[in-house]
Amino acid sequence: MLDPVPRGWFAARACLSRGVLGVAFLTSLVLCIGRAHAQQISRCAARADMVEYLAKTYGEQPVAIGLTRNGVLMEILAHPDGRSWSLISTALQGGVRVSCLQLAGEAFRTIPMRSETTRDPES
Repeated sequence: MLDPVPRGWFAARACLSRGVLGVAFLTSLVLCIGRAHAQQISRCAARADMVEYLAKTYGEQPVAIGLTRNGVLMEILAHPDGRSWSLISTALQGGVRVSCLQLAGEAFRTIPMRSETTRDPES
């Protein structure tokens, strides 16, 4: 009698299921680690209070800034040696600049911007 499903199929499916579960676990672990820094303060506060807290607690200072199309200010604050960083968004709410902590992490590094005249050595 012919076996309708090859014997190795069940083993391969079990390995695939374990792999998917492993990736899901690692993804959730990374997200939880990033949020540990964020959970130590309220997610949103007046911008001055947020910047002061990040400076006093983590030694972070603004290092990059950008404006979204809908007028939200995005800022990256980082410790001078790169040991920690935070991404905050700031919007005007009722005449007050309110900042919300979006992401936080460690091992921050800057990458120099290339001008249009600078060619990539690989090209």
